[in-house]
Amino acid sequence: MKVLLITQEDPIYVSEFWDEFVSRQDELKSHNIEIEALVSLETLGKSKKTDLLKRIYGMYGLSGTAKIAMKYFRARMNKKDIKLYAEKMGVRFISRPKIHSEEFLKIARNTDLIISAAASRKFKKKLLEAPKLGCINIHSGPLPKYQGMMPVFWQLKDGENTIGITIFKMNEELDAGDIYAQKFVDVSNCNTLDAAIRKTKKAGASMMIDLLCNFEKFSSDQKPNEESEATYFSFPDRKAVKEFLKTGRRLI
Repeated sequence: MKVLLITQEDPIYVSEFWDEFVSRQDELKSHNIEIEALVSLETLGKSKKTDLLKRIYGMYGLSGTAKIAMKYFRARMNKKDIKLYAEKMGVRFISRPKIHSEEFLKIARNTDLIISAAASRKFKKKLLEAPKLGCINIHSGPLPKYQGMMPVFWQLKDGENTIGITIFKMNEELDAGDIYAQKFVDVSNCNTLDAAIRKTKKAGASMMIDLLCNFEKFSSDQKPNEESEATYFSFPDRKAVKEFLKTGRRLI
């Protein structure tokens, strides 16, 4: 099975997913899973850097933003970028393509499956239908609940000590396709949002490897993503952060 991977540049958290994914390449090869390329999109899609900074500052405050910046620059100094993971896997690296262009669609049509792991752009119909088996996404929330942004934050804010992770078939709606796999990860030993996100990223990569190695089994047992049960959340503001802190956990 030929697989195309699409992600975004995020050396802090998304890199945790790729660290785990790359470490288990031998399992993929033993199941005849061929990675066609690793595609890197811009961080948070078309958002300007100033808008991204405002979001981070609005959520983390001054000291938290400084800590995030330190984590970012430390990771960049260690060259934790998506190109590094492509090199480790020995696959083609594609940087910031126009994913809905005819040129990219030709690449997509030559694959069996596209995996989105924190891809920062919404996939349009032509891209969704390009690979033979469609496109799948991984979301750190127990869909249909906790659709949207920062699902780990919102689950912890609600007092949860287990975080749901869902792999689902993508369609034109956000986080709305049929569910391939779902599991819950114990984060009761995580005192910070930072630690919980890192743990769920690694667990998500492990889930994705297992799904790819047993794709026929998972694809024959899809479950509906019930729209009537859906809840949606956007990027947290300072009010939500204050409620989060009342749970006894810290952000970083």
